[in-house]
Amino acid sequence: MKKIFSTVGIFILLGIIGYLTFYFFSKKPQGNIQSIQSGLLPSATSSDFYAPAVPFPTTPTMTIGTNQGIVEVKNFYNSVVGIEEGLLILADADNYEIAYDRSNSNFLIYLRNPSLKNTRQNAETDFLEILGINQENACKLNVQESALPSSQLGENQNLSFCLNKLQ
Repeated sequence: MKKIFSTVGIFILLGIIGYLTFYFFSKKPQGNIQSIQSGLLPSATSSDFYAPAVPFPTTPTMTIGTNQGIVEVKNFYNSVVGIEEGLLILADADNYEIAYDRSNSNFLIYLRNPSLKNTRQNAETDFLEILGINQENACKLNVQESALPSSQLGENQNLSFCLNKLQ
């Protein structure tokens, strides 16, 4: 009788081992078989890289912290005209573009043709209107202005009215 129990036990043990072996080897690999065989990981889509880490705010106003204090602005996320290379495009006019870099809370004003009369002034006025702030609060924000090509204005200038207040 002992032989029967030990024989049945061995068959049960072999059955369990066989089932587990079949279970593990019958699973289909995830991803492309060629990439797995060559040691490469499946590639991510471009949308994976630009997905916002934090959802856009939905309130009418929002605050931006700076090294000069907190500035309350209109929620410019509601009027974004595009996203380009991770930047939120807030305005895209013929002679300038205004953008916001979420990664470092910098505003960028690109002057496409600074030699035209009032280009810089129009861009700065539009910037103030988009944010719903005055010049004093704008000077507290991190803003970089540059011309394309940058040799015409100099690189990374601040707002023109802020330069006057610094002197």
